Amino acid sequence: SPEALDALGWGYIQVGQLSKGESFLLRSLANGETSLAHLHLAQLVMMQKDYEKALGHLRIAEELSKDQNTLDRINALKDDIRKTQVSTGQ
Repeated sequence: SPEALDALGWGYIQVGQLSKGESFLLRSLANGETSLAHLHLAQLVMMQKDYEKALGHLRIAEELSKDQNTLDRINALKDDIRKTQVSTGQ
């Protein structure tokens, strides 16, 4: 299921296996887009300093989101990205 693949991907990212985690997140999205998979992928690409790509994933996550908690997480990450962009001049 997309949710199980997302959970596996996010788990791998949390333990530092970014490539393996990304692979599972992409498989998750291929099996069905979810707001959490896009949120997690946004967090991953933010780690890689690809802020515009992260914001793109967050826009999709926001459209798919069904609960306020996820929306709050999305907005917090958007704020973090914007602050980082301002401080680095990007």
